[in-house]
Amino acid sequence: MIKAHILGCAAALPLIDRGCAGVALQVDDALYLFDAGAGVATRLMDPSIRRQYGVPKEDGTFGHDLDPYALQGIFVSHAHVDHIGDLTDLLSMLRLFAKRDTLFRFPDGDLLRVFLPVSVIGPFQTWLRATGVEQKLRYRLELTPIDAGLLYEDRQVTVEAVPSDHLGPTEPGTTCEAFSFRVQCGNRTVVYTGDLTLDNLRALLGPVDLLIAECAHLKFDDILMALRDTPPAQTVITHLSPALYGDVDRLQAELEAALGENAWIAHDGLTVDV
Repeated sequence: MIKAHILGCAAALPLIDRGCAGVALQVDDALYLFDAGAGVATRLMDPSIRRQYGVPKEDGTFGHDLDPYALQGIFVSHAHVDHIGDLTDLLSMLRLFAKRDTLFRFPDGDLLRVFLPVSVIGPFQTWLRATGVEQKLRYRLELTPIDAGLLYEDRQVTVEAVPSDHLGPTEPGTTCEAFSFRVQCGNRTVVYTGDLTLDNLRALLGPVDLLIAECAHLKFDDILMALRDTPPAQTVITHLSPALYGDVDRLQAELEAALGENAWIAHDGLTVDV
């Protein structure tokens, strides 16, 4: 079973019905989170919140059944706040629930791995200490710098980090600070773009079972043109700018006309079977 859950799909300004960037990839009994913008922590923790307060699913605020303690890794594409702003809150929530019940434990020695651009790790550790989160953790937290190429591997997935020019071209010998991610789940390929240029997007295309592509920094028509040439089996367009709010129905119709029925303009709570 492979499912992609859209937890947030707005750009830097959250929309009325959409939080900032965050996608949870569910592979059998494991979970992988890509980005954690504003709103993502509460959405991901919804089952734990409902369990803690005895609120049934039908009355919950988000209503999915994801277990946040099945997280194998959190992958942050870059350090802009709409992609990382909820990360500290999420780590704190995970700590607070772990304090209350032994049900709230991670597998693999109660370890949570977080993958961050290299320049972010030092400041983020300082921030965790300054906010009191680091001193009170009840699980092991491992912060790993992201470099291009194979980043992570377990029995369910491999995750490859692909450099992006979102923060400017990376010169030879310098460190890249923005990435997309290509995830291999058996014979299925899922691509999460982060923020990127049109050339970066084209380079990610090929045999892709699910493409989750941002559109805050690209023209919608340019995305359609690129995807028509090498269409993924399924496509989710996410990271919607405020300029697109209220125009989603038209964009959905154009997307389906270009790529067929297995293409969606994202909304929070959208789940796609891969």
